[in-house]
Amino acid sequence: MSTGQDRGPLESHSPNRILFITVGALFLVAIIVSIFSATKTDVVLDPNTPAGVVQLYLKSALDGNYEKAATYLASGSPCAVQDLDRAYIAESTRVDLVDSKIEEMSAQVRIRIEIATGGPFDNFMTEVHTLRLTFSSGKWSLNGIPWPLYNCELVKK
Repeated sequence: MSTGQDRGPLESHSPNRILFITVGALFLVAIIVSIFSATKTDVVLDPNTPAGVVQLYLKSALDGNYEKAATYLASGSPCAVQDLDRAYIAESTRVDLVDSKIEEMSAQVRIRIEIATGGPFDNFMTEVHTLRLTFSSGKWSLNGIPWPLYNCELVKK
């Protein structure tokens, strides 16, 4: 006859104890993930490649250094620093390299733009843009109207 003090191996683990261990493990995983995401560093691309030039251009534009960003535009570009002055860039903008393709003296670099919408669940608006570059005078330069610009030469300069 059992007196209630003899517990089998399964009875020694109460539901509260299992719940406590599970919550503790999840908390530990969350701490580890947050440490790794906070210490993540940006990849610095070779500035002599099309993707590296796009990275330098976008970093300058996102930092509000439009004079420097304009130096990556090709001579004869329809865009100028004044166009960058008028461009809207949300503070919560994130840019990722999708891919790049080089064909002799021209290149295409695709980027993904993510902008927080401010919704209750941290929703993002996502856009994919292709930036075109040409190689001239020993360097890569942006052609056309690169993001964050959508129009240039509309305002008389």
